[in-house]
Amino acid sequence: MFAPAAMGAAAIAVSSPAGACPSPASAFGARGALAKTEIAGYVTVYKSDNYFYLPYAVTKKEWRRHGVGGALLSEVERLAKEEKVEYILMSVYVYNSSVHNFLRVRGYVPSKRLVQYSKTITTKGRK
Repeated sequence: MFAPAAMGAAAIAVSSPAGACPSPASAFGARGALAKTEIAGYVTVYKSDNYFYLPYAVTKKEWRRHGVGGALLSEVERLAKEEKVEYILMSVYVYNSSVHNFLRVRGYVPSKRLVQYSKTITTKGRK
């Protein structure tokens, strides 16, 4: 049975100038007057005996392709080395090809450790 010890969550807060489009520089407060701070992405990490499980890893749509997800994953990997875990496990929807590509580029491969099953119990509200 899976009973992980919670490690917590990490988030990247970004600041951007008023009316500016998100950019890698503004993500790290490198330019402009600060007008707004927001969470650009977060990841939740659970530690089992020999692995990390990431049930949630999210980057806001407007911050994708700006290095936020890569920075979060790099931090998880750094922590995994520090904690001496063997591997990192994530579940990704089959149709989410952009995340599949994101992970493959970073050296992740389908694990074949998990197959999810579901069963519809009720059709409440359906005709």
